[in-house]
Amino acid sequence: MYIQVNGVKLFVETVGAKLGFRGDETIERPTILLLHGGPGLDHSVFRPAFKPLSEHAQLVMYDHRGSGRSEDGPKSNWHMDQWADDVAGVIETLGLQKPIVLGTSFGGFVAQRFAAKYPDLLSGLVLMATTYKPQIEATLEQILLAGGMHASAAASDFFTDAERPGVVEKYFETCLQYYAYKGIDAEAMARIPPRPEVMMHFFRKSGEMYRCDFSEDLKKINVPTLLLHGEKDVIFPPTLAEETLNLLAAERKHLALFKEGGHLLEQDVPDDLVQTITRFFELKQPSG
Repeated sequence: MYIQVNGVKLFVETVGAKLGFRGDETIERPTILLLHGGPGLDHSVFRPAFKPLSEHAQLVMYDHRGSGRSEDGPKSNWHMDQWADDVAGVIETLGLQKPIVLGTSFGGFVAQRFAAKYPDLLSGLVLMATTYKPQIEATLEQILLAGGMHASAAASDFFTDAERPGVVEKYFETCLQYYAYKGIDAEAMARIPPRPEVMMHFFRKSGEMYRCDFSEDLKKINVPTLLLHGEKDVIFPPTLAEETLNLLAAERKHLALFKEGGHLLEQDVPDDLVQTITRFFELKQPSG
């Protein structure tokens, strides 16, 4: 379905019931709001990996402005504060009551900014395969180790000149295979509607990607926070996850590292993700 948020139509899907039953009791399940990566990808990256989580919580997923099936809006609004404001807008428009917010990769950037700007709108935070501050040299080093000079050259072009024709396509042709440690699910990636414009905008030479630093945001976050990270992540090495954890002000926080996880944890270790989230937030399983 589409909802109107901050001047654009955003595409939204829900999976799982809000109400469950335990004997003669009606139990209200928590809501988890999922923010996909990119920008320029879509929420389908969470399916089917997170379907089992819908037994414990209602899942709400949407496509960021400029991504998936959502409208673009003005290009001048393709920035972190607007994407964070859109999260707040989705919560308000759908009447969600303090959801747990889960953001992966770029969605983790949005989640950090949102949690700092709107601390009263969420009850918990999950930061998956993301970091408080991208470090491009570390990323290029890991891609070089994974794919050699050819992959490193494609990645270097992407992270320095994404607006040049053909650079985005060349990068994903060459480097996407290294995102998942156990091998990319090609069919899942092919289902994502191609929206390179917002990615080119974010990763261009003067793009916001290179100004992202959420260290001050993390100091404002005090809800229970779970970090999920792959030890084989070539985009954000696991040392960045440890640094992110140390910056968090939250009293209850935890970093779960997955030995066989790459950047696309939902493809590499889906069962472990669901189990870890369920345990950390002590999610119950009412029937019905």
